[in-house]
Amino acid sequence: MLYLSAYFEKNRRAYYDNLTFVRTKNDMTGWIKYFLQGVAETAEGSSQTLSRIISLKQEIETRINARFGRKSPSAIALLQFLFVKPVVNVSQVKAATNLSYNAANSLVSDFVTEGILEEVTGSRRNRVFVFNTYLSHFSS
Repeated sequence: MLYLSAYFEKNRRAYYDNLTFVRTKNDMTGWIKYFLQGVAETAEGSSQTLSRIISLKQEIETRINARFGRKSPSAIALLQFLFVKPVVNVSQVKAATNLSYNAANSLVSDFVTEGILEEVTGSRRNRVFVFNTYLSHFSS
């Protein structure tokens, strides 16, 4: 979750200036301050992202428990899997939940109906589903 490259890219000028000062003026203190500022900013952003993801997980679990009835245990298992692998097909859901293909397909359809998953291929066979509400937390 600490992706410093984005900080360096955002502050490219300061990155190159600090590297140049290390090389030309032996200014390691300036580089370390710049680097640690990047760690601090990245950690703060990561902490906020993690908090939003935890809230998302709790909100979806609440919806599952309220709406999925006897499918709730399998739905929770699928949700856990989606946080590890947010782009899936029905065969992967089948394997992750230990359901039959038809039951996994039905569960995926329920997730699509609930807006948790989105089908992205537009075809009837070899469909791929994306957990966009989760992935959207990493786009900024």
